[in-house]
Amino acid sequence: MAFLFVPIATVSFAFVPRELVGASTGLFNLVRNIGGSFGIAIITTLLSQRAQFHQARLVEHITPYNPIFQDAMQRAIKGLIGAGQSAINAQQMFLGIAYGQVLRQAMTMSFIDCFWLLGIVMIVLIPVVFIMRRPPRQARPGPVGH
Repeated sequence: MAFLFVPIATVSFAFVPRELVGASTGLFNLVRNIGGSFGIAIITTLLSQRAQFHQARLVEHITPYNPIFQDAMQRAIKGLIGAGQSAINAQQMFLGIAYGQVLRQAMTMSFIDCFWLLGIVMIVLIPVVFIMRRPPRQARPGPVGH
């Protein structure tokens, strides 16, 4: 982001008259902050929704009728019983561990979805760079203050 602010600001203020640069700087910062807030809110919402979606999809495969899950559960319960847990506690501990793993995997998958979305948005916006006009060259800029 740091590499983007200077070029964007330069292009934004290139065609602004000198007497309006102060006001336009304030407006630019306001729009940038509001845009950042909206972006964060949108991505946070997408992360939450995609995590719920992926969690629902992953839980579909964690059933007592899934032989892979049954095998993993039996091995884990035997290991926990061998470590001194009762059979009931071992089963509850395994289900808690499995649920935690599902949550981590769902969140990871939702981050991957959001990174893909942001990557696609960036690729789609690349042509905008070539549409922008170049700022006029000035021999020597004067002071902008009051």
